[in-house]
Amino acid sequence: MSKAPSSIAGSNVSDQLIETVCERLAADKRVRRTLPGLGRLNIDRQLPFLCVYRRPTKTPDAGTEQLVTSEASYLVAPGSRALAPSLASLVRAVASTLTQAFGSFLIMEIWAGEWEPDDVPIPAVPAAMRPRFRIVAPEDDLDEIVSTLQRALSRIKSAKQSAEVAIDRSARGWPKRFTPMLDPAEANRLGCHFLGLEVRPVYRNPSTQEPYPLVLRELERGLTRALRQAFYKYSCTRTTHCPVNYHVLGRRAMVRAVWEVDRRLATVSDAFDFLLQVTPVNAETAWRRFKSKKFSKAPTFHYRPLPVDPLMLKRALYDIPLERVEDPAIWQLLREKQDELDRRLTMLLDINTPRFVHGSAQLFGDVGDDLFRVAQELLEVLPARARDDTRGGYLDAAAFSRRAEREIEHYREQWPEMNSRVRIRSDIAGGLMVSRGALLISRNVRIPKARVDALLAHEVGTHV
Repeated sequence: MSKAPSSIAGSNVSDQLIETVCERLAADKRVRRTLPGLGRLNIDRQLPFLCVYRRPTKTPDAGTEQLVTSEASYLVAPGSRALAPSLASLVRAVASTLTQAFGSFLIMEIWAGEWEPDDVPIPAVPAAMRPRFRIVAPEDDLDEIVSTLQRALSRIKSAKQSAEVAIDRSARGWPKRFTPMLDPAEANRLGCHFLGLEVRPVYRNPSTQEPYPLVLRELERGLTRALRQAFYKYSCTRTTHCPVNYHVLGRRAMVRAVWEVDRRLATVSDAFDFLLQVTPVNAETAWRRFKSKKFSKAPTFHYRPLPVDPLMLKRALYDIPLERVEDPAIWQLLREKQDELDRRLTMLLDINTPRFVHGSAQLFGDVGDDLFRVAQELLEVLPARARDDTRGGYLDAAAFSRRAEREIEHYREQWPEMNSRVRIRSDIAGGLMVSRGALLISRNVRIPKARVDALLAHEVGTHV
C-alpha cells in the first residue's frame, strides 16, 4: 500500500504529489493518497475511469461519499474554490496518464440531488424511499454507455421500490454548484469524457440529515454493480481495454482495514469449538434410557461446561470496525460472518433450553416441505435392511481410525502442511465428527464395511 504523506500543508495538491501519482500509474502501481481537506485519491491499478465526489462546503451531505469509495478508482475532495485549481491539475495529470494507456478516459461524478417540491420526504411513506437517479450526459455522446447505465440503475431497489431513472442530455456532467473538473475543451483534447449521476438522497433522514446505514449499504451495492457495468461498456467500446467481465473492474488490493477485521473475526471464531459444545457427552446413555422407557419420556442430555463467556465474545465481536471496509461485496461477506458468529454464541447461551432449536433454525434453516416429503417416502419405500448393509461385517473405532489415518496420509503426500489427526473419544455422539480439522471417532462406533469408503471420502475428503 502506498503511504499518505505524514503531514499535508496548505490547501493545494502539491506538484510533487501529482508527479508521484503519475509515476505510479505509469508503472501500473496502486495509488492511495490523502489530499488536503480530508480528501482521498484511490486508484487500484491502471483503469480507464475515475469516480469523483466533491464534498459541499456549506451544507451537510451525509452518506453520499460512501457511494464512490467502493470503486477501484475514485477521488473524494472538498469542493472549496481554493482547492479547485490544484485539484484540476491532479485530475488532468491522471486523465493524461491513463489516456496514454487506454486511448480514452471517463470521469464519472456523483452527487446528491435535492428533494423536489412534489416529493414527500417522509420515511414512513414508501414512495419517499424510491431510489431516483438522473444521468447527465452530453448530447449525442456516450449513447451506449448511458443506455447500459440506465438499465442497470433501473434494477436497483430500496424498500421494495424499483428505481426511477431519468436522462438529462446537457453539456454539464457535474453539479451546478461546482466548476467542471476539467475544462471541456481541454477534456476533449485529452480524449476524456464526462458523465454525471445525481442520486436522490433516500439514504438519509431529510429532517436530521443523519444517514440510514442499512439503506445506504443496500443502495451502495446496487450502484456499485451498475457503475461497473457502465465502466465495462465504456472500456469495451471506447478504449483499448476490454476486460472479460464487469466484475473484474472491482478492487484487487485489500486495504489494511479488511485484514484487521478478518483477523479479529477469526480470533472470536477460534475462541470456542461450537460443534463440541453443542454435542451431548452422554448421547449413548441417553439413547439407551430413552429406548428403555419406550420412547415416552424426553431424554436428559449433559453438555461440556463453556470455556468462554459468550457475552464477552459478543462484546469483542461487535467492537470490530466493519464500517471501515469500503468494498460492499467484502463488507457483506464479513458482515454475514459476524452475524453467524453472533447466532452461534446465542445458541451456546441457549443450550438445554427450548430456545436452542429456534436459534438453530435461524442459523442453519428449517427442513423444507419437499425434503421432508422425500425423507418420508424413503422410509416407506426402502426396507430397513436395505438402509444399512451389514453383510460384510463392521469396523470398530480402532480399525476405522487406521483407515482414516491412511486416507489423511494420502492427502498429506500432496500437501505436507496438512496436520490433521484422528482421535478416538468416548464423548462423541453419532459415531463420527470433524472439529477444527480433527476427525473424532466415538469409542463405541461400529461402522458397516460397505460404508467405510463413502464415509472416508465425506469426512476426510470434504470436512477434514
